[in-house]
Amino acid sequence: MLSALSRAGDAFRPFVAVSFGGSDRPPTVSHIMTPIFTPYIETPKELHELREWTRREAERHYARLRRELAEPTEVLEVRLRGPKCTRCEESDPFFSGDYPQISSSSWEEDVALEVGDEEAKRIKAAISAGDDPSWNCMRCHRDLRPWNGDDVYVASKFLEEDFGLDDDTGSKRNPSKATRSLVFEMYENTCFACGAMPPTVTLTIDHIVPRSRGGDAAFKNLQPLCDACQQAKADHEAQVSGVHDNLYFEGRPGDSFEGLFW
Repeated sequence: MLSALSRAGDAFRPFVAVSFGGSDRPPTVSHIMTPIFTPYIETPKELHELREWTRREAERHYARLRRELAEPTEVLEVRLRGPKCTRCEESDPFFSGDYPQISSSSWEEDVALEVGDEEAKRIKAAISAGDDPSWNCMRCHRDLRPWNGDDVYVASKFLEEDFGLDDDTGSKRNPSKATRSLVFEMYENTCFACGAMPPTVTLTIDHIVPRSRGGDAAFKNLQPLCDACQQAKADHEAQVSGVHDNLYFEGRPGDSFEGLFW
């Protein structure tokens, strides 16, 4: 066993074991080798690939939200909202001392107010059916059940900041070839305004905030438009719309789901 573990790359360290044989026998000392299991540390290449995958997932989710909620002249500011346990919230150095937004004593009203009527109805129906619904803390991932005594804070984080989306490219106004391909991919090679696809139409990359008004080449400021829709949009002034996404209150689709967003 020792040689097999050594070949697997595990380190070993000795420790001294003392055995007492009784009042008429001296203690014996033996040296025993015990394995030290060192946690795996990602290589720089693996860390880079993880960051790239995370950013791609965020870009895909942003494009999905824009298709559902935005007009061609709207840029979204997305805040992801989810539950946070009292231990994590109150250990935060910026904790303000506020009470939890969802209290175990009034969870039905609080969930309806903070998350929405549909989520409150879903939970009540699951409980009535004998299921065991739960949320997961956004920080430590422990199970949370306000309907079973847990007080819950509502936390939020910016999609762009926390998942590496380019928020500003400074003076760069023209997207690279790679960025153009990415925009087409994330918007499923479809005109954002009318839904037409090649070969019926020719798609081009449009700046939501026009370049003439200071629009840059950040992913969130780009969208595919067909020629007709781009001419109709022209250089109209864009607006920024804030969106609260209750993604982390909804729960993952299943254990086999491997994406960051659903």
